[in-house]
Amino acid sequence: MKTINRLSLFIIMLGIILNISAQNYYASNHRGIENKTDIITVKTANEDDARNKTYVWEFDSSVPSTFDNNTIQKAEDHEFGSKVACLKVLMEEYYVTQEEVVPGDPMRRTIIKKPNIYNVTRKIEKHLKKEVKKGNIALEKATNDFTHILEVSLTIVNEVDTEAFEGALDQNKKNIEDQISIFNQVKINNIY
Repeated sequence: MKTINRLSLFIIMLGIILNISAQNYYASNHRGIENKTDIITVKTANEDDARNKTYVWEFDSSVPSTFDNNTIQKAEDHEFGSKVACLKVLMEEYYVTQEEVVPGDPMRRTIIKKPNIYNVTRKIEKHLKKEVKKGNIALEKATNDFTHILEVSLTIVNEVDTEAFEGALDQNKKNIEDQISIFNQVKINNIY
């Protein structure tokens, strides 16, 4: 009798696990596409840049286009403007969390979500600031590039399937210009 009960319990548990696995698979692939292999070609509307632009990754964005007073007050002056400053505040809020090591102990541990993307974004910011200071890149172009990079970083912080994107960044970790071009291969669909 014990063997039959154990066997039926095992079969029930196996069925539950398979059901959960199927639901997770369906939920993670709800659009029926894989972001890492889709290539989207879009004709740019800008007259100066009439060539086709190819996107390798596509993500849905919930980054706000306007910022609340709390975010604006936290934002410090930035070389690339107030929008970049507000996006940096959001990046710190989304990526960096503090938690207690032991409950009741005042020591805190810093946890960074997706540290590869976070660190690359900070490295690109330093690089663009240096290039603007040297005069190798116009301030407006650096501002546009870094704004897009921050928007991409904020968009993918909660995405599940970013391994291909993070892998591409990791493969080009010695060349910042290649990392910037990887960020430019991301299409952001604003959900607002």
